[in-house]
Amino acid sequence: MGSTRPAGLPLDPAGLPDPAPERFFAPSAEEEARRAVGADGADTRRREYQAAEERFTERAAYWFRVTTRTGPDAMADAFRQLIQGPGDPAVVRVVRPTAASRGVREAVIR
Repeated sequence: MGSTRPAGLPLDPAGLPDPAPERFFAPSAEEEARRAVGADGADTRRREYQAAEERFTERAAYWFRVTTRTGPDAMADAFRQLIQGPGDPAVVRVVRPTAASRGVREAVIR
């Protein structure tokens, strides 16, 4: 069971089948995985992810209207629209922190 905060939510495994759930802190797990594969492996994995994400975005355009915006204001706007809901189910919003971050830690918000 992952968490984005070190304390996370209480782990209550009652009623879950085996294997027993294991708590992990997502940023720490990412860092551990990067160390395990080394810098070259992490860079290779990032490029593979970028390519897969690009293919997904291109193919999504056949069924959805894909919009792409960049920067902190775009991220804040997308988040506000998400929590205000309901959004247009025919629109996929791709939000990038910076223009240079294409494919790196993008948030795809629908």
